[in-house]
Amino acid sequence: MTKTHKIVAITVFTLIVVPSIWIGSCAVRFKQYRTGFPKIEVGQPQQTAINLMGNASEVRNCNFPVYDRDRNNIGDCSSIFSYKAPYEQWAIAFDRNGNVLEKYYWFLGEYGNRPPDLD
Repeated sequence: MTKTHKIVAITVFTLIVVPSIWIGSCAVRFKQYRTGFPKIEVGQPQQTAINLMGNASEVRNCNFPVYDRDRNNIGDCSSIFSYKAPYEQWAIAFDRNGNVLEKYYWFLGEYGNRPPDLD
């Protein structure tokens, strides 16, 4: 194999195979978000949420009350785990004991409290 052939092979590998692997890994991660989110329930331990969703895209500390849709205070937030995909985002708020306080879902900037349709 000549030096030119080696360069072409490396270039093809870099331009085709590497992006394909990256896109495939993203698709697997986003599917985990979509399938894990509906299984998360209020009161579950933080580790259960991590097992279902994987590592969060972003973890933020918080110190504010969390309200349900009827404006009832359901507890004080300690941390929020965010999971991001193109056009979608999932978030899980945890209380000071590390239990799920509330979960949120957004699609294309719209607020919603329901998981995405999996059909």
